[in-house]
Amino acid sequence: AMRVEFARARAVAASSGDAAAALEARVLGVAAGAFDLEDDVELSNPHSAAGLRWRTRLGLHAWYGRGDTFEDALGAFDAAVCDGRARAPLADEGGGRVPAAHYTLLKLAFSSDFEDADALLTSFAHGLRCGEAPGGRWHLALCLRALGVEVAQASLTRLGAAFVEDLCGRGLWHWALLVIAATHDDAETRSILARDVLERHAWPPDAAGTPGAQLRPGAVEERKRREEAYELRRAFCGAALQAPDEWLESALATRAGAAC
Repeated sequence: AMRVEFARARAVAASSGDAAAALEARVLGVAAGAFDLEDDVELSNPHSAAGLRWRTRLGLHAWYGRGDTFEDALGAFDAAVCDGRARAPLADEGGGRVPAAHYTLLKLAFSSDFEDADALLTSFAHGLRCGEAPGGRWHLALCLRALGVEVAQASLTRLGAAFVEDLCGRGLWHWALLVIAATHDDAETRSILARDVLERHAWPPDAAGTPGAQLRPGAVEERKRREEAYELRRAFCGAALQAPDEWLESALATRAGAAC
């Protein structure tokens, strides 16, 4: 009965062009689970303000049970996207539009067969904000492995290396050691990579500073805070990650020798 009423309202709206009639037809269509009008809107004017956002359209597919499972609803939504009847699940990123991470996670959660883990990781990363992709992909790779999804060690190594560089670039070299420990099972590989990070980044606050820096207001307190932070990071590496103190001493000696 609702579909019949929707067909009537749609015909009236098409003939009259009245905004109120169009709104009535749309409401009846949504209530009836009939997407004909939404299909027409998206096909005639893609991505217009009149169309439904992808989350809303997917929600309607799920609500009206397109199939027996949510995976079927995702499939019906994908088919609508491919036909141009629904807008693609995209996120705004850096002036462009890229696959939304939320949709990728939905596909992972409700799909019974997702063979290409690397493709999933790439799609997931594209939907994250700039600067989050290395960590987001690495964390997701570990979760996939824990769930029994095959993630090649070469892929995990590549993701881990990108995340390590991202962390070191932000001065978080102690967390970079944790990433190395979780990424590599081989003790020798962990040792080589960890010592490389320490030699390049694990430096205490520079005692010299710039001329007159110590005369600025708050300079002494700031230096004390940085020294305490360095010692906390050093203690974390030793206590939590079991990194030998000799590694840090060697890194400091290497830097001192390079400065001479």
